[in-house]
Amino acid sequence: AETVLETIQPKIIGITGSYGKTTTKNFLRDILNARFKTYATPKSYNTLMGVTLAINNDLTNDYSIEYFISEMGAYVEGEIERICQLTPPDISIVTEVGPQHLERFGSLENVATAKYEIIANLPPHGLGVFNWDNPYVRGMYERGYPDNRIAVSKVISIEEAKKNGVRFVATDISETLDGLSFAVTDTVTDESEFFTTAVAGEHNVMNLLLTTAVAVHEGMPLRDIAYRVRTLQAAESRLVSNTSANGITIINDAYSANPVGVLSSLKV
Repeated sequence: AETVLETIQPKIIGITGSYGKTTTKNFLRDILNARFKTYATPKSYNTLMGVTLAINNDLTNDYSIEYFISEMGAYVEGEIERICQLTPPDISIVTEVGPQHLERFGSLENVATAKYEIIANLPPHGLGVFNWDNPYVRGMYERGYPDNRIAVSKVISIEEAKKNGVRFVATDISETLDGLSFAVTDTVTDESEFFTTAVAGEHNVMNLLLTTAVAVHEGMPLRDIAYRVRTLQAAESRLVSNTSANGITIINDAYSANPVGVLSSLKV
């Protein structure tokens, strides 16, 4: 797998977090594909063996890939660092730090230490993208590495964002039976676009902000990103809505569970 990546030499984007990894990965893949040939590890392949299988099965001899998105999960400290050695990230995203896999990590502080490995393994010229609303991820941002860092928020005002150096902010968030709508503001350029998506769950606003930060950094206009967001679909068994023949709406959120996700699902 290392040889395959060395041959193709794509730009590598790493994604980790207690939850939100797969959805953010899929959003980013679909948005970047508007301009770049992008491959993302399938489903929830986020272990060293899973990422290896994805590379060997799907990328061998495919020299067209420009971006490779590597989802990185962890049950113990050091696991993300090992995946980073296989897929060294140029860009790293940290979605959340929360009470997931606590039976192995023992504390949220240990979870945060493990997740920070994806930032520590960036080159000095790399880019880190952070969820400012999570105190543990904000702590990673405030450690000051790398020099190029983007923070995003869906809870603070544009004025607060500018004061704290947060670049992308979501405001005027609305959730209906048709999905989500919200405004995204780039506090550096003062550009703003209205995003609408059929994807349910307010937690997905954060996933879309993290995606937007990377896409803008890679040269996509905010307007083009907003256009692509309209076409996004929910990941498998993650708040997927279907209506049966006799008119019953079934919302399938059966993939996995965490406290934040369950509350968001119940709100939907």
